[in-house]
Amino acid sequence: MLKVVCGMLAFCLSFFSGSLTASPSSVLGNTASNGVLSRFHQVSCDGTTPLSFAKPWRINFDHLPVGKYEDNDWRTDWRCPDWKMGLNLLSVIDGEEAYSGKSLRIEYPKGVSSCTSETTCVNWKPSLGGDFDALYYGYRVRFPEDFEFVKGGKLPGIGGGESNSNGNIPTGYDGWSVRMMWDHDAKLVQYVYHPDQPGKYGDIMDTKIPVMLDEWMTIQTKVVMNTLGKKDGVIKTWINGTVVIDRKNMQFRKTEDLAINRLLFAFFFGGYGADWAPSSDQHIYFDDMSVSRTAIFYMD
Repeated sequence: MLKVVCGMLAFCLSFFSGSLTASPSSVLGNTASNGVLSRFHQVSCDGTTPLSFAKPWRINFDHLPVGKYEDNDWRTDWRCPDWKMGLNLLSVIDGEEAYSGKSLRIEYPKGVSSCTSETTCVNWKPSLGGDFDALYYGYRVRFPEDFEFVKGGKLPGIGGGESNSNGNIPTGYDGWSVRMMWDHDAKLVQYVYHPDQPGKYGDIMDTKIPVMLDEWMTIQTKVVMNTLGKKDGVIKTWINGTVVIDRKNMQFRKTEDLAINRLLFAFFFGGYGADWAPSSDQHIYFDDMSVSRTAIFYMD
């Protein structure tokens, strides 16, 4: 019996040898090998992702049960980020609301803007498992028919270094970020922090594409770091197959120490203040988060 229990828990050998510690990756990995908790079998807490091995990193939710998005599933899907906010606002759904199979439903509490509380916004920033000079990222998102856009809100993107935001103007030596957002006119825009931005807050690059209510929209963005000393970085965005942004004059860095190394998974209204906050509870749907060295949804 002891042998069976040890095989299931994975860490009991360390326990009986005098150690009470075992890494989450070793526990979940060994447990899965015995056929227990098998949906955790891909977890890795060693800082790597499929990108570390020249493979696309794709996250969908078809493998999960309908209902609350659990902490163990979050750790497995996102490779054990250091912190998280808003897991209580996420649920796995299926049926007509889902894109295909199962999708993620994301809640926005009424009266809340910005991202300052662990329970009122969704936010985490997992490592991409390496430093990259060029990557594509993409996902699918659906806004319900009665969505209240207010003045705007953030959607996922990628970044590097400190992944600057919140009015922290990049110097070229600290970090940068590229995130999609919606604006007050219910259009999708890229919200970019870079050393040459015109003001304190992020540079808004308009796609001129309105949000299509109650329809899935597929977004793909290519980011290429600039050559040192040149403004030749790239931001290229497709929405539903159409190129809507194609900038080839970007400067993200002034040092070779900066690259693309962070996924920015964030959902919140704002800006800051009551005038950015929705007057009632809101929600959107999300699926097929992907980061890759090659094009994901649309050929480049």
